[in-house]
Formats: sequence, C-alpha cells, structure tokens
Amino acid sequence: WRVLVAQGWGLWGLLVLAGTLALTSALSFLPGPRSVTVDDAPAAVEDSRPVPLLHFFLIWAIFALSAVGGLMVLGLAAKILDHAGSSVLLASLALGGIAVGNTLGRLSVAAVNAALSPLGATIGATLLTSVGLAITTLSSSATGDAMGLSLTGLGYGATDSAIPSLTGQLDGSARLVRAFAMSFTAWGVAGLVGPWAAGAIFDRTGQFAPALSAALAATLTATALALFLRHRVR
Repeated sequence: WRVLVAQGWGLWGLLVLAGTLALTSALSFLPGPRSVTVDDAPAAVEDSRPVPLLHFFLIWAIFALSAVGGLMVLGLAAKILDHAGSSVLLASLALGGIAVGNTLGRLSVAAVNAALSPLGATIGATLLTSVGLAITTLSSSATGDAMGLSLTGLGYGATDSAIPSLTGQLDGSARLVRAFAMSFTAWGVAGLVGPWAAGAIFDRTGQFAPALSAALAATLTATALALFLRHRVR
C-alpha cells in the first residue's frame, strides 16, 4: 500500500488491495483435480454433506471482527503506550508481553480444543481479547495499558489458531484448505481496516479511546456471533 501511496493512489490503493483479495477468493472456488484413494474414500463421502452458507459467513465475520482489535494492537501498540506516557522500559516489556502472549495463545489452542471444542476455544479467545481491550480502553495509566495490550495479544493469538480448527470442524477435512482460504480473507480485511481506522480516528480526536472502544464493540459482536453459531450447530 505504501508503494501505491507513493505513486499518488492515496486511499484508493486500499481498493486495489481489496480487489486482489476478492479475486483470490473467487479463484479458490475453481475446482481442482483430486484423486480419491481407498483409504480416504470414507472421509470424502462424509465431508460431501452440504454445509450451510450461513456457517461460512458467521466464521468469516467472527474472524474479521475479532482480528480487528488484535491487529490494531500489533500495529499501534507502541503509539498507544507512547501516548499514555509509558517509559521506554515499560513499553519494551509490554511489546514483549504482546509477542509472548500472541505465541502462547496460538500454542494453547490445541489443549483448549481437546478440553472444550474448537467453537468453545473461539468463544474463549474472543472473550479474552474483549477483556484486554476493555482494560486498555478504561485504563488511566501506562501500566494498565501494558496489561490490557498483553491480554489482547494473547486473545488474538488464540483466535487466529482457533479459527482453522473451527473451520475444519464445520466444513470437514476434505474442504478445509479451500474453506479456510476463504475465511482467511477476513484477516486481510481486518488488517486493512483496523490499524488504518484507528490511526484516522486518533488523527481526528487526539485519543485512542474511541478507536479502542470500536474494537471492543467489534470483538464483543464476534463473541455474540460465536455463541449464535454454537446454538446453530448443537
């Protein structure tokens, strides 16, 4: 996008990137060659059952809405801490906490899936992200921001790992690659919208609280959609 901006495209460059994502999504629908052996024939028959289109759109929306907050934190955490008056040491610890939390969140999903389910892991991850964003939004100190941002990174990492498992659970192993390729466009949209929107809101208001509040609302909406999906697949 920076290359397009340098060429004079401005914000229209986002449309180019969005169009590329849309084209990639459309290409993923094209049928490809597949040979079914005796070993995988039963799984192919089982996965041939139709999956409601609503389930795909729910997964896509959950992924996009929950990723907005996490990507905003990863992209603008240093600015948020600097605006809160953080020291260099605290900012360094917070950024390290976000990275460690992001990694631990991803690694923990396998155990959570086994204990609960991929859908339960998704609900828990979005709730954890919401708690982190709420702490950051309501905090009046750099220390509180650091804690909230670290929790947000933990929830974001867990969500990113829970969504592929959830996609496989609902769509079946035979369709997992194509289905998740489609679902992953949600992450791309969140990556385009989240940090850019947060920066635009900060430029207008001089505060990160409105952008964080919007991210919190989006993540809570993702949790509500996940709960609705849980009711649908029971």
